[in-house]
Amino acid sequence: MPWSGIPPYPIKHLPFANRIALIGAKEGWCAQYTKAAYQRWFVKGQDPSIEPDLSGALQDIGQNPGWVIAAAASEEIKAALNSETDAARALGIFGSPTFVSEE
Repeated sequence: MPWSGIPPYPIKHLPFANRIALIGAKEGWCAQYTKAAYQRWFVKGQDPSIEPDLSGALQDIGQNPGWVIAAAASEEIKAALNSETDAARALGIFGSPTFVSEE
């Protein structure tokens, strides 16, 4: 991605964007979503956690923003992200980017 300067930071609704990424991980489109969101954030200087850029990133990868946004607001996905966050903390992970391989 071309660098366009310092992106807006912090983004307004990081936990919500993370819940969308979690849905993408479960559905198999997390990598595409992450690339689209970061393209908007780092290249276009947009906050990918608020509208219209949130829906735009989902549309960029062929996802239905209405369905995904509603799912990300659900208690089930909120609990799932909390569980994943707890698992990361148990591994000593703080911040990003961090990767763990169990191989």
